[in-house]
Amino acid sequence: MVAYLQFRAAGSEDAPRLDPHAVVVKSDEAISGRSWRRVPFAEISLHAGIPEVRDVLLQPGGSATPSLDVLEQYFADTTEEYEWLGGMIPYSQAVVSDDPADPQTPLPLIQPPAGRITDEFLQEVAEAYNWFVAAKKAPAPGIAELSGAPVRTAHRWVSEARRRAFLPPARRGQAG
Repeated sequence: MVAYLQFRAAGSEDAPRLDPHAVVVKSDEAISGRSWRRVPFAEISLHAGIPEVRDVLLQPGGSATPSLDVLEQYFADTTEEYEWLGGMIPYSQAVVSDDPADPQTPLPLIQPPAGRITDEFLQEVAEAYNWFVAAKKAPAPGIAELSGAPVRTAHRWVSEARRRAFLPPARRGQAG
């Protein structure tokens, strides 16, 4: 996934900051809540606060959010001019890693729905389930602990995720 962020000046003159205002995303896969969690917004905001970076980001741009093609062309054309900016981003593998076997990979977060169970919630349950399977841990108790729900409720969520095809059919005596 590639995310292009557009910033606007915010804050006072004494404490200027940049806030993300618009985003254009390109992804080969479906974009989900987990996709957004992999975008290191905190690191990007810290980086945007560096005076030299802020000066570049405050340069006037087009008034409308540009298309994906325009953005890709712009960054291809200006790579050499601004490559020094990219080297300063505080990159953290733990923020973006998707490999559950990697000890740096963060544990997925599960926020129980306030109302009906949504597809997005079940995708999160499936991702957490796969994380626990890859980590060789019991998925339902782990999901229950993450969410603060009873294990029986976590089993029901996993069952519903299977029913809606976010997880493959269960195999007797085997997680995953």
